[in-house]
Amino acid sequence: MGVSDSPGRQPDTTAIRHFKGLVKVLQTHVLPGLLLPVAAGLTAKIVLASRSGELQQVISMARQTTFSIDLFSTVLLSTLALAALGIWRMLFKPAVYLVDFIAQRPDDSWKHSRIDSEMYAENSKQFTKEAVDFQRKVLWFGGLGNETYLPPWLGNFPQNTSMENAKLEFDLVVVKACRDLLEKNNVKPSQIGVLVVNCSLFCPTPSLCAHIMNHFKMGRNVITYNLGGMGCSAS
Repeated sequence: MGVSDSPGRQPDTTAIRHFKGLVKVLQTHVLPGLLLPVAAGLTAKIVLASRSGELQQVISMARQTTFSIDLFSTVLLSTLALAALGIWRMLFKPAVYLVDFIAQRPDDSWKHSRIDSEMYAENSKQFTKEAVDFQRKVLWFGGLGNETYLPPWLGNFPQNTSMENAKLEFDLVVVKACRDLLEKNNVKPSQIGVLVVNCSLFCPTPSLCAHIMNHFKMGRNVITYNLGGMGCSAS
């Protein structure tokens, strides 16, 4: 399947999800419980050997003669290296940073007041009274002001809420925001490794992720997450 038909990778099966959960439990709880005592014991042994002079003798022998490392020494050094690696992974987790963002602002002709938005919902004849009341609460208590941007065709009756207009809105807002963000940070589309798109209502096939990838000619190895129907909870 091409990039436009599938996400960056196939979803995990139930067995793989269970295996990943087991690995996470082992890494979070079991591994620290095993590595920390081993690391502490080895550190204490090295300190005692250093104080007694045994460590200096081993170092001196290594400098003066050629000797072979026995199985115990190999296991000891390997365990110490694994313990150090485990402690490093527990203490130094990779950080995720917000590098930059773009708040896309359409043309001023898209501005609508809250009264206009209420009128559009009522006159569309597509919603029940309860649904209109709910939208009114969202408008007045959700922080939307009198300069909220809405597609101009929502003010036409009958409203033309077609797939073509929805795609046009997506291109004018989201695709343009992506382009501005890439140009602002001097990042090439080929450098993107993960793409997440969240759109509650407009969920076409091929996906919006595929649309962005094809538009900017991103690579086939990009991991994509296309979220839909989740509203603000997807954030």
